Amino acid sequence: MKNLSFLGASLPRILLFFALFILISPKLYCQDSQLTNTSYSSYALSTNSQSFSYLSGGTGVSINGDDKTSGSIPLGFTFKFACLDYTNVYASSNGFLSFLALGFFDSNYNNSSAPTGKFLAPFWDDLDGTGGTASYKTEGVAPGRVFSIEWKNWKRSGNSSGSISFQIKLFEGTNAIQYIYKQESASGGNNISASIGLYDDNDSSKKRWLNNSSASPTASDIKTSDIASRPATNQVYIFTPPTNCSLICTGRTLLNGTGGTNTTDGMRVIMSGAGNLQILRNNKGQIYGQNNVLASGSSSPYSTPSSLGFHGIVLGIGKTQYTGGGTEALFGYTDGGRLSILSSTCQSSTGPDAQGFEQNVIRLKAVKNNLEYYLTVTYTYKKPDGFIMVDYHVDIPAGNTEEIKLAHGWDTYLSGNDKGPGFVYGKVPNLTVGVYNPNMEGIYEAFQYVSGVKWSGYYSASYSGGNDDLSNNLTFKNTIDPDAGTDNGIGISINFGSTAGQYNNKTKILFTCNAPNSAPVLTSTSIACANGMVNLNNFVTSLNPNPYNLKIVWRSGTTNAEILDPTHVNHPGTYIVSYKDTLNNCESPGSTFTITGKCSDSCVKSPSTATPEKFTKIGISGYEKIQNNWPDKIPNGFIAVESGFEGIVLTRTTPEKILKPIEGMLIYDTSKNCFSLYNGTAWKCIQKSCNE
Repeated sequence: MKNLSFLGASLPRILLFFALFILISPKLYCQDSQLTNTSYSSYALSTNSQSFSYLSGGTGVSINGDDKTSGSIPLGFTFKFACLDYTNVYASSNGFLSFLALGFFDSNYNNSSAPTGKFLAPFWDDLDGTGGTASYKTEGVAPGRVFSIEWKNWKRSGNSSGSISFQIKLFEGTNAIQYIYKQESASGGNNISASIGLYDDNDSSKKRWLNNSSASPTASDIKTSDIASRPATNQVYIFTPPTNCSLICTGRTLLNGTGGTNTTDGMRVIMSGAGNLQILRNNKGQIYGQNNVLASGSSSPYSTPSSLGFHGIVLGIGKTQYTGGGTEALFGYTDGGRLSILSSTCQSSTGPDAQGFEQNVIRLKAVKNNLEYYLTVTYTYKKPDGFIMVDYHVDIPAGNTEEIKLAHGWDTYLSGNDKGPGFVYGKVPNLTVGVYNPNMEGIYEAFQYVSGVKWSGYYSASYSGGNDDLSNNLTFKNTIDPDAGTDNGIGISINFGSTAGQYNNKTKILFTCNAPNSAPVLTSTSIACANGMVNLNNFVTSLNPNPYNLKIVWRSGTTNAEILDPTHVNHPGTYIVSYKDTLNNCESPGSTFTITGKCSDSCVKSPSTATPEKFTKIGISGYEKIQNNWPDKIPNGFIAVESGFEGIVLTRTTPEKILKPIEGMLIYDTSKNCFSLYNGTAWKCIQKSCNE
C-alpha cells in the first residue's frame, strides 16, 4: 500500500491525535535524555549457501497483512548492534526488523523513503504478508544462543504471486547477523524494488547496502532501492560486527539525578551539553532562571537557565572567543562561534564510584588557523556535599603563538533572594570569591581556588556587568561589589599562556556554607606582647550553640597562612580570625586582631611537679668527688653529664657525611652551626621553643 493512501485513510485519527496534543501540551514537562552516538568500523559482508529450513515451534507475530508492525519481541539474550545492547526487537510486514520501537507511521516504511532508526533489512520493500505467517524462536544454550525470526510466504504489495520466505538469525556472543532465503514460486512477481542491508542512523556512514541479490554482491554506504530479483533459495548473507566499538554521549547529564529535593539528599547537578549549569538544592534552583532545569540541554546544548546573557564558559584564542553559553567579552574580541561539543560522560557511567563520587567529563573543541584546541571540563560531586569540583583542562597545540584564556560565570539566585553582597577573601592564589544571602545563613555561591594555573581575575558584582568586565582582554578585573542590594553575578578567569602543552586548573564551586554571615566578635582588638606569649583564642567570643562544629581559624594578616597553634603566638603583627565550615571548606567574614610591641623569641613553661616515673642510672662527671645519690637523684634521665670547667664536644660534621643515620642521633652541623637531630627521616636543627 502506498504512503499517500495510508495517510488519507488515517487522517481523522491524525487530526484527533494532534488536537489532543494541543489540549494537553501546556501541562507536559519533557526533559531531554542524553544523545548517544557510536564509533566503529563497518560491518563485514560474507556470503555462502545453506539449506533453508522453516522455523518450527516458534511464537507467532501478528504482522501477516499490509503495513503491519509488531510490539516488542524478546530476543532471550543481550545482542549488540552498532555498539549498543538490545534485548528486544520490533518487526514490520515490509521486510525489516527494528531495534527501536516502531511508531504510528513506521508500519508504512517504504524503501524509497529516507531511512531512520536502527534496523536490519533482509528484504525491505512495500510488502504484503496476507496469507503468510511470521514467527520467532530462540534456541540453544548460553552463551551461544540463536534468535530467529521468519517471514513465510511474503510478496510484493499488489502482487498475487512471486512470494518469498526469509529469516534473520542473531547470534549471541559473536553478535553476527545472518539473512537466509527461499523462493516460494517460480515467478518473481512484478514491481519488486527491494533494498537489502542494515542501517544505523547514529552513524549513517556505517550503513551497509547490497548492490544486488546475487551470490556475490558488494556492500557499501550507497543505498540500493531497486533490487528487482529475489535472492536464490538457500542464499545466505552474513554481516560480521566490528570489534572497535566505542559509545559517544553528549547532552544533558545529571549528577545525583534524584537528589536536590530536601535538606538531606544533597544537590542535583544539571549540565547541558556545553557544560552550562543549574543546581537544585532543597528543591530550589540556585542559578538565575531558577525554574529552568536545562530540559533541552541535549537538543539545545548551548542553552542556559536564563536568556539574560551572563552564563557559561568562554574560551579565548588570541583575540577570538568561542562560547559555550552567554558569557563572553562584550568588546575587543572577534566571535569565533560556538565551542564544538565532542562528548560527555554517558549517564550510565557517571557513578557513583566506591567512594561515592559522581563525575561528568565534557570535551569541547575550538579550531583556529587549522590548529585544534581542546577544552575538557570535569564536574565532580559527592552526595550530600554542598559543593562541586570543576577541573578546566586545556590542550594547546604545537604551533600556537596566541594566549589561551578561559572565563566561567553566571547570574546567581541564592535560593530566591537573588541579591547579596560580593566578597573575596584569602591571598593569591588561594582565593574564595562569591556572594551570600544576607537574609539567610548557609545560602552561598562562590568559586574557590584549589590547584593548578592560578586565576587571572575574579568578579562578584552586578550580573549585567559581567560580560562588560571581560571586555578587551577576556579577564575579570577583580571587581567586587559589597552592597547587599546587588543583583549579583560571579565569575573567574584563567590565562593558560601560549606555550604548547596541557594545563589545568581545579576550582571548587560552593553552594552552601554553614559559617555565619557575620565575623567573629572579639573582646579586644589588640594586645601588647609584654609577656612573650599570646593566646589569641582568649579574645574570641565562642559560638553557642555550634550545631555545625565550626572551627575558629586564625590566619596571618600578612601571608594568609593558618596559625597552627593560636594559643602560643609570640610574633607582633596583624591576625585575622574567622569561623570555618570544615565540611564545605568555607569561612565567615574575618575580624582583625593586632599584637603590638616586641615579643621574646622563646618561652619556658613551668617545670613538671609530677612524681618521676624513673631515675637516671648512668652518669659521667668531671668532678673528683661525686655528689651523694648522683646520678640516681636525677629524674627521668638516661645519661647525666656534669662538669664545672669542661665541655662536651659532639661530633662536628655535616649530615650528608653520616652514611647510616639512626633515629635519635645527634651531631653539631658545621654547615648550619647548630645542634642537629636525626628524627628518622631528616636532620633538623634544635631550636628554642616552649617546653612541650
